Amino acid sequence: MRDEVDVTERNRRIALAVNAMTGMSDDAEFVAHFTEDAVWHLNRRSIHGHEGLAQISQRAREAFPNGIEREIRSVLAEGDRVTIQHTNRALTKSGIDYLNEYVKVFEFAPDGLIRAVWEYLDSRYAVEVLAAPAARFPAEWQQAFEWVEHTIGGRIVSWEVQPRWRPACFIDVERDGITVPLYWSGARGALDHGISDLRYEYNVLQVLEAHGIPVPHIYGFCDEPEGLLLGRYPGHTEMVDAADDAERVALLDEYVEILARMHAIPVADFEARGLERPTTSDALGLADFDAWEHVYRAKKRAPAPMEEFGIRWIRRNMPPDRSKVCFVTADCGQFLFEAGRITAVLDFEFSFLGDPAADLAGLRCRDAAHSLGDMRRAIARYAELTGDHLDPRVIDYHTVRFGWV
Repeated sequence: MRDEVDVTERNRRIALAVNAMTGMSDDAEFVAHFTEDAVWHLNRRSIHGHEGLAQISQRAREAFPNGIEREIRSVLAEGDRVTIQHTNRALTKSGIDYLNEYVKVFEFAPDGLIRAVWEYLDSRYAVEVLAAPAARFPAEWQQAFEWVEHTIGGRIVSWEVQPRWRPACFIDVERDGITVPLYWSGARGALDHGISDLRYEYNVLQVLEAHGIPVPHIYGFCDEPEGLLLGRYPGHTEMVDAADDAERVALLDEYVEILARMHAIPVADFEARGLERPTTSDALGLADFDAWEHVYRAKKRAPAPMEEFGIRWIRRNMPPDRSKVCFVTADCGQFLFEAGRITAVLDFEFSFLGDPAADLAGLRCRDAAHSLGDMRRAIARYAELTGDHLDPRVIDYHTVRFGWV
């Protein structure tokens, strides 16, 4: 009696191990548990011998290249038979979720090798899933790409995900035989700081485009997943890629001309899109500083004397008697260029209505990191174009404020 119990437990242990190996281990290790003339009955088919058994394991591995997650529901062992009921959960090579239920009956020879297996499953479901065509798009982009095709009225022929801190992708859509180059800019998600959102930038871009500013064309706003669909333009972003110094000077001059045009857009057009006009000199001075200080305070976890000094200095030294309000890009000086010309000006998510000096300060700060060119020339060019000879002390103040942010 004791010997029968030991044999039954041995068979149970081997059956569970072999079941777990199928499609997951070396084929030689798998078939070593079977007799030479073993038969695997799969519904109405029968596979014979070690070579056939190895093919079963190989096909499972090919169908589910990322492995199989098995959940054992029940095991019944009696004499030379072991019955296992389990589920297989996996991702097919086409990227489709697979979940099926199995019952396998293992029959053992006296020496502990398996001489027969009867396998039962929903074979119609298995065939349908495993024969399904590969998904056209990655799962995480499926909904967004389907929206892009519907919005443009064409078919996506290529895409390249841009590695950024927010979902971003270069997309090509073929429509009526013509390729439409696009750019998807997604929401920040967990990195959202609450200062602005994509809908805000969408509204700003609509005003700028309506006034002939060379911003990326807006094809649409997707609510779920949240994203901006923009035209994609050729060019470089760094002045170091310009052909020579003469081209760098010409590009900075052109950008300042565009900046002057943006500052000349009626403020009421932006107010109609939800931007708030500051009504006091102090509000003009602080610009978006209150919002950024709130973010800083929410994240502060240790003493920060330099930051605190900066905050107090900024609040003590606001320029008096400022009243002119215009659209401010905030993160000034971002554009694409090619062959000596600007193809698009970029990045308006932090823009606001404020003091024009704030943008010249932002331009100066960007120059410190990206070498845009001669800032004295740029400020003089702005004054020449607008007739607004800004007080250098006001530009200095906003340089400190922008630098703290």
